[in-house]
Amino acid sequence: MAIEINKGIEPFEDTIDFSRNNPDRKPWGKGSADRIDLRSEYDPAPLPPETPAEKKDEPPPAPKFTHKLSNGAVLEAASVEELASKIEQAISQTQLPPTPQDFEDKPLYVPYEFKPKELTLQEQAEILNLWKENPQAAMRKLQEADLGAPAATIIKMFQDTQQVVRQKLEEEAGVDFIIDHADTYNATAANAKKLIEFLKKESKPITRQNLAVAFNRLVAAGDKNLLRKEEPAVSVEEDESVEDVPPPPVIVPSNQGRPETSPAGSVDVAKFAALPLNEQKAFFANLKRRA
Repeated sequence: MAIEINKGIEPFEDTIDFSRNNPDRKPWGKGSADRIDLRSEYDPAPLPPETPAEKKDEPPPAPKFTHKLSNGAVLEAASVEELASKIEQAISQTQLPPTPQDFEDKPLYVPYEFKPKELTLQEQAEILNLWKENPQAAMRKLQEADLGAPAATIIKMFQDTQQVVRQKLEEEAGVDFIIDHADTYNATAANAKKLIEFLKKESKPITRQNLAVAFNRLVAAGDKNLLRKEEPAVSVEEDESVEDVPPPPVIVPSNQGRPETSPAGSVDVAKFAALPLNEQKAFFANLKRRA
């Protein structure tokens, strides 16, 4: 295979322009001096960061008082007085739920309105046909038309009425029991609950006699909370609220000054104070009669 060389050989230029104006001049040695620069090794070592000096005269931190509110917020204060003021301020800022401004139109209990119904000829015929198959169902439809309510509704209302009557009678029995044992029974909500639970446990109804039996048995079992605590008797001499009986008045005639001797009918103050209370009351009663 023959190789053909058609391009001529160009002459080699053996001269290189090292002048500064030559843009192709290679900057020989640039950056080499920077690599052998040892000035950084003689720089002083960096100083450690300065730490704040400890203050020896600084007092210890004051204790903090904390209180947790019902909403979960925690209050902190340096003194009890400051904490109390913060609690009062937080309570005053607590917003109460807004009260309703409008009235309700629906009452708590709406009585059932009974409306008898006049049956049409078609309905009467249907009930007559039903009578042949199921007389009881036909009778219920007739009663619903006459009474104005289904039989199930009427039965439920009777049961509710009986429940109300029973509760009222039980409340009256409880009042009678409290009156009978006013000197011994401690009438509280907790004691009433004890008596009712005892009767339920014994499967007994709430009556006047059953409440008394339950009371006696619980007291005999050692429950002293059912008993009324007797207040200690306070004598007249020890009772500071009882005021001393004032001495009887002395009648002095006008324009005569104070008499030297006691008038007729007067009593010595010392003797009167020594009299029993019933005799003092009798003395005042006699004065009223004479007046």
